[in-house]
Amino acid sequence: MKKRLIAVAMSIMMMMSVSMPAVAVSAETGSHFVGSENRFVQSVAVIGAQLYILDIDGNITTRTAPSRDETLLGIVNQYVMDGDELTMDVLISQLFGYEGKLYGLNADDGTLFVLANELGEYAPVRQDLVLDASGLSYDMGEYSSMLNIKNLFTQDTWLYYTGELYGEGQEYKAGRISLETGEHKAFSSVGLKELAPYKDGNVLALIFDENATNTSSLSGYAENLAQIAVFNPQNESLQNPIVLETDTTMGGLYTSNLCSAGDQAYYFDGARIKGLDLETGDIRISAYTGDGEYSGMSLKSCYVDGYLFSYDYYGMTSRKLDHDNLKDGALVIFGDGGSEPHKTFSKNYPDIPVDLSSSNSTDLDFLTQAMISENQMLDVLVLNLSNYPVDKLMEKGYCLDLSGYPEITSRIETMDSQLLDTMIVDGKLYGVPVGLYATSFAVNMKTLDELELTMDDMPTSVLELLDFVVNWTQDYGDEHPDIELFEFTLMKDIFFSNILSQYNIYMRQKGEQLSYDTPEFRQIMDAFEQIDFREFSGGDDADFSWGHESLFLMSHSVANFQTFASPDGSNQRIEPMPLSLLGGDDRLIDAAVTVMVINPKTKRLEQSLTYLTNYLDNLFIYAEHITLFTDHNDPVETQDYQANFKVYSDLLADTKQRLTSATQEYHAMLKADIEMYENDLALLEENRYEVTAQEILTYRESIAPLLCIQQYQANYGNLFTKYMDGTSTVDEMIKDADARLRMMELEE
Repeated sequence: MKKRLIAVAMSIMMMMSVSMPAVAVSAETGSHFVGSENRFVQSVAVIGAQLYILDIDGNITTRTAPSRDETLLGIVNQYVMDGDELTMDVLISQLFGYEGKLYGLNADDGTLFVLANELGEYAPVRQDLVLDASGLSYDMGEYSSMLNIKNLFTQDTWLYYTGELYGEGQEYKAGRISLETGEHKAFSSVGLKELAPYKDGNVLALIFDENATNTSSLSGYAENLAQIAVFNPQNESLQNPIVLETDTTMGGLYTSNLCSAGDQAYYFDGARIKGLDLETGDIRISAYTGDGEYSGMSLKSCYVDGYLFSYDYYGMTSRKLDHDNLKDGALVIFGDGGSEPHKTFSKNYPDIPVDLSSSNSTDLDFLTQAMISENQMLDVLVLNLSNYPVDKLMEKGYCLDLSGYPEITSRIETMDSQLLDTMIVDGKLYGVPVGLYATSFAVNMKTLDELELTMDDMPTSVLELLDFVVNWTQDYGDEHPDIELFEFTLMKDIFFSNILSQYNIYMRQKGEQLSYDTPEFRQIMDAFEQIDFREFSGGDDADFSWGHESLFLMSHSVANFQTFASPDGSNQRIEPMPLSLLGGDDRLIDAAVTVMVINPKTKRLEQSLTYLTNYLDNLFIYAEHITLFTDHNDPVETQDYQANFKVYSDLLADTKQRLTSATQEYHAMLKADIEMYENDLALLEENRYEVTAQEILTYRESIAPLLCIQQYQANYGNLFTKYMDGTSTVDEMIKDADARLRMMELEE
């Protein structure tokens, strides 16, 4: 019977939602590969100076280290449809090199294929030998779990592996499988996190026992360091352990991605790649990841010809090790934890080393000292206006005047003036807003419909909201026990914090000095005191009411346009509910603005300016790209729309063409396929935009005018601890808070 070959990603796309990631579009076997730069890389094998890459769509490609050009060898993971039967021809989940050949492994059942010979010629041949793959999956009782493989390499006649198992907690697994007999041996050594090839029958081991961490304080994490040692797989002994000191605050937790090249070992230490000379024990910085401290935990890496390649479901990146440009240090960024705009800098400017400061201090003295220090001087700072006294930094000359740099000023001509004005003093520009975070109370419209209410029935002020909460159980809760009032069951602390923020921006909008001993705050607190929080599910236990629809959301982001699913899987219909304080006054939305400033004493001015311009050019497309600029009003397509449109259009055209020449017995099937693809295209078009023009217009008209930008204020979060603990009255809290506020202002 006639067979029909369908690539696995195509099959998934036909059976699943159009919101699935786009498939890579590949060329003919043996030709230049054209695919998504951010495609899901599943496995990588290294043979000599050649990389072999398997992506989630079954494409096997090859490239050398310095080149980004990939050649498609073949496509595995193909479904074969024979009538109503759908079976998999070649199922490969992992690649590895052995004796100069490229092998493919099915980690589910141990099936083994030679995929390419010593000359690199692609010709899959199934092997008689079946490996014992029992160590790559584990029986978890009601279900089995596949090992998240971290390392997979061959040495001598063994295939070594390490990985992570996720069940009730995280667990490291390691072992080896004989490539002569298929026999499996699991290693039992505690803390055997990763392995890498070495010599004389031994391998290198990255040792870190996470269970040995004292989790009672951050210092407990910092004291638990990782080690690299020579591991004897015969008796599982460790030789010549070297302790890996780190600048991160999490000890060995962020140490990962062990690789080796002769007597050199390489590994991630937070946002840096360290090189270790195994003969001398000397450790050096070999590269900067240009990423956050924790990014290496989800990556897999391999060494190839002087480069370290790292890959995951976001794609693959390469970094030259021990480059000459490291001699002059790196561009140091403070305050960015590895954001997407930051990550693009390393991709767009790979020759500029960039490091992230591991400090998150909000102390002004620390910042100013670090900006003049000869050791790890801070070049670019990303600061939240509510957490840092940026106005004082500008006043004291710690922010570079950017007014004379057209590459900056030309990019901010259409920026929202309310945001931009925060960084302008006497007509000079001392920084640029790069982030906006704003939240509001909001209403879940699906739940509102279930209660047979409308937005006209909803509170318009904090005072009305408090009254609504007081009467919730009697008015609605008893009749609707499955509906939660708020999304959090730890309601009291979060609710109080939000009410407090609303009062603070009320005072800021009035232009008055913050004080809690006012008639307005006392009126709010009198109403707050009337709430019996024991009526609400969860009591004082921290939880999120997942699985239950709530009426209100306490912290709904109004400056991010991404769509999120509700517990039943459908898209949530959320309507912001901005509030005034008492009624009659202005409705306000609390907004936190993040700005980027350049240290005027930086020795890397051109690099700093390049970093800032790159950041502005790569702002989050579903948020700051829109909210910071008043002229960015075009709808934004979903990231996979264009790729999926091409896939479905090509499938539709191909099926229509086949219908013209098919025999009668296949007409019904092909017509059904045509109808399916037409429906898929219609659904795709219906969900084309992640952000619609109407959503942007609503933001411009209904949200942006209500934003009240937070300004720096000494930390007052602990002023209300005793009240929340129930050990002080409202009156005592108010008097104590005001007294301490005045004291902090004097200290400032």
